[in-house]
Amino acid sequence: MIKNVKYWIKNEDSQVSSETGLLTVGGLLLAAGVMTLVYPQAKTAFGNIMSKFTSASSGNGMVADPLGTGQADWAL
Repeated sequence: MIKNVKYWIKNEDSQVSSETGLLTVGGLLLAAGVMTLVYPQAKTAFGNIMSKFTSASSGNGMVADPLGTGQADWAL
């Protein structure tokens, strides 16, 4: 199997044999490596932000009278 892989890489028809192909593969490997380091931190930060949105109020979140009683100065 390794022999087939080496032949495929050396083959002129494969995209990896060209300089652009090697740069593309290198870029993909670099991106995958960076994402493995960034993903856990991003997941934790997103979880912290969402917990602040979901636990911001101490009550049940219900508003008794959302439109008000109409007794304010601006009411018609």
